[in-house]
Amino acid sequence: MQTINHKLKTFVPILIIAVFTCYLLIKCISENINQEETFKELKFKFLTSILKSKSDKFDYQYDRLSPQESYFVDCKLKYLILKSSGELTDNENLIEFENDSISKIIFRKTIFEQNGNKAGRNWENIESDSVFVLDYKTNKKEIYKNKTLLKSLPMKDINENTPYIYQVKKQTEKNYSCK
Repeated sequence: MQTINHKLKTFVPILIIAVFTCYLLIKCISENINQEETFKELKFKFLTSILKSKSDKFDYQYDRLSPQESYFVDCKLKYLILKSSGELTDNENLIEFENDSISKIIFRKTIFEQNGNKAGRNWENIESDSVFVLDYKTNKKEIYKNKTLLKSLPMKDINENTPYIYQVKKQTEKNYSCK
């Protein structure tokens, strides 16, 4: 009887970990299946640039509610990834800096359909999946929605998140120890 209890005590925690791991894996797979193709391609290019630049990843969080990834080249913040989520939205910003100024922002906004009376998101029903590419060098804005380029036009206004992005940049650089 004791050996059965001992086996159960060791098996149950392993089973709980396995179930939790499967849940996380399924969640990640479902998020990536629904990821907008245009954003996938742009994000791949962005991440490739990070790898090619041989940047130094710096673990720092300016805002604990908005996860960030920071990459430094020559003691300056060169690449920044900011994520935020609402009840039915996800936002991701891929930001590239050049000479202390924003050179490009790739911004993805996903809006999920209401899930009826149930709490949480309905991963199978995305109401809107939009990608904005703001190129500050060419002063051009491209808007993609559900895998289609809707518009390409001159940028007239500053992105509403620009002051926040510069604040994150300033504080991140302040906390980075240049090697």
